[in-house]
Amino acid sequence: MKKKRNKIVKRGRKNILFIILIALAIFAISYQPEQKEESHFSITIISPENKTYNYTNIPVYVNASETVLWMTNSFDDGENITECGNCNWYIKYDLNFNPGTHTVSVYASDYENRVSKAVVVFTVKI
Repeated sequence: MKKKRNKIVKRGRKNILFIILIALAIFAISYQPEQKEESHFSITIISPENKTYNYTNIPVYVNASETVLWMTNSFDDGENITECGNCNWYIKYDLNFNPGTHTVSVYASDYENRVSKAVVVFTVKI
């Protein structure tokens, strides 16, 4: 009788261990560590706007949603010019645009080397 009882106890322990192992396996398969949400900064060209202007002196005003490592701009697909470093905005005054359609492209990089771009197309008609 004692031997039979020992076998039942041993079998019960094996079953409990088996259930625990199954539960751990299910947990390990279903576990997903918390994902860090990546926020991506943005840049906005506040001026000029995508419209027609009846004057040629148009300032360029750019804003970033966070401090960036650098910001460059390009007018009408020309050379990229670095406007600022460790900044979150800049303004360029005294820009005279000839009549016609123009493109302003702005690029910026944050401190995690992510790059954002903003483009605006506008027209000067006198």
